Amino acid sequence: MLADLLSAEACDARVKAFAKMKKSEKAATMERLFSDSTTQTLYALSPEQVARIGQWVPDCL
Repeated sequence: MLADLLSAEACDARVKAFAKMKKSEKAATMERLFSDSTTQTLYALSPEQVARIGQWVPDCL
């Protein structure tokens, strides 16, 4: 999911680091990615990526 939101490949350092996290850390990271502009800046997100994150909804909805 992170790779899709970031338009990143599996070999991207951010995706690799995310894969190594515990489930609770992944949840916290995703929460910050969706709601915290500082985290979005640290992940070097483009305006297009921020917009994609803002429009994302789960497949089940």
